[in-house]
Amino acid sequence: MALTRWNRLRPGRIGLTLLLAALATGCKPSRLNEDMVRDMINTGLQATANRNATVLCDQIADDADIRLVVFKFSGSDIRTFSKAQWCDYLREGFSKAEMPGMTINVHMNIESLQIASDGKSADVSAEVLEEVGVGGRSLVRMSSKQTFSVEMRKGKPKYVKLSARYTA
Repeated sequence: MALTRWNRLRPGRIGLTLLLAALATGCKPSRLNEDMVRDMINTGLQATANRNATVLCDQIADDADIRLVVFKFSGSDIRTFSKAQWCDYLREGFSKAEMPGMTINVHMNIESLQIASDGKSADVSAEVLEEVGVGGRSLVRMSSKQTFSVEMRKGKPKYVKLSARYTA
């Protein structure tokens, strides 16, 4: 007959065991908080400056509602995108900005950041200034009013609604 030996957990190992169990089961946060949303925004700003469409696209939910409105002297241009279309649009735009010495700077002033009481979503509105330059000189400067909604999806914050209103 085989004997089974029971290992007794020592108090110092209980915390480590619980942590490892949580990691092994894929325990993910279930509630959004302001720091998570701000980290997500900062990651996106850095990805934009680095022309990294992959990072930006990873932040967007597959069923996201994306809207871009550009006001011009000749009228307004309103476009809607699926996630795939938006990612293609970003990649195309970033590829055009691959000139040597070209820089992209994005400055965001968050006007409002509200987390839902259940922690499942957040709504943000911001003013954004984007500058494209070469050799330290600004070539293009665009300002926009942006609103977006973030939801927890499978333990990760994802953009589910994005809207930008540019004045050209």
